[in-house]
Amino acid sequence: MYFADFHCDTISELYEHQKTAHSQAKPWTLMQNPLQVDLPRLRDAGYLLQHFAIFIDMGKYENPYNTAMQMLDLYDRELAASPELVSPVYNLGDINKIMAEHKIAAIATIEEGGILEGDLSRLDALYKRGVRLLTLTWNYPNCIGYPNAPLSIDNGSFPITPDTIHGLTPFGFLVVEKCESLGIVVDVSHLSDAGFYDVADVAKRPFVASHSSARALSPHARNASDDMIRVLAEHGGLIGVNFHPPFIEGNIENPYGTIAGIVKHIRHIYRTGGISCLALGSDFDGINRHLELDDAAMMPKLFYALKKDGFSESQIDAILYKNMLQFYNDYLPQ
Repeated sequence: MYFADFHCDTISELYEHQKTAHSQAKPWTLMQNPLQVDLPRLRDAGYLLQHFAIFIDMGKYENPYNTAMQMLDLYDRELAASPELVSPVYNLGDINKIMAEHKIAAIATIEEGGILEGDLSRLDALYKRGVRLLTLTWNYPNCIGYPNAPLSIDNGSFPITPDTIHGLTPFGFLVVEKCESLGIVVDVSHLSDAGFYDVADVAKRPFVASHSSARALSPHARNASDDMIRVLAEHGGLIGVNFHPPFIEGNIENPYGTIAGIVKHIRHIYRTGGISCLALGSDFDGINRHLELDDAAMMPKLFYALKKDGFSESQIDAILYKNMLQFYNDYLPQ
């Protein structure tokens, strides 16, 4: 069995730990850490492809863009330290070569398009650094658009009212166009409903919701409605199912997720948008610790749960890795 995952926040966690750890403390690395993702666990579980998010909280850093570049420096160092296990992806040929060498393919992503701060040329710089996916917003309004469940207003711990009014800014439309021309995948997870439909209206290439689940099963505003799932599918896009317990179980009172809950979301998205729009977006190292699927090493449990639920092995392979590989086969240049 094999896996591919659209989203983990491991690099950002490593960055914060290395910045604040006592000089005598052993630094966390991609090879060894107490988080949910490290290279040995990815290898042993059967990961072919892992996206590593450069997550920036715009309210936390004085210079968000420079911080993102520092995180990318760390990402480069961590990959270079383990060339026998992992290699970065810049184009489609890299993915094929890395898989032929039985290593993990790594794709750098940016989670918070606000680091552009109105400067389109920064997309060129990020592309040169290997970034191949841009999550347009996090939980603050930014130069690109507006999020669902924004932190800037008091909407409670389980927000269920999506923003259907505020979408992309004029600069945001330029960002979508520029990303598509460069070959950076547009990611609408976190984006408001209005922004989602703005992207759908102007997108000329497939786009993704890298780490969202089904709103019909859990009404959290970060999840995708049935119509959004269908629109993604019609555009040839993917939705990476997020393992965050409140997104899966449907309430904030249950802090622990279940594999059965994840399977229910996968089944619902399959019935709504078809098998070809499904992928994984675990959000490991950016979510609550999971009771039944706590880290990357436990992913085979999901394979067997899907099989028990009645999915065929070809469908399971599509969900767990083949859809994502096919997406990049169509999207990335040679």
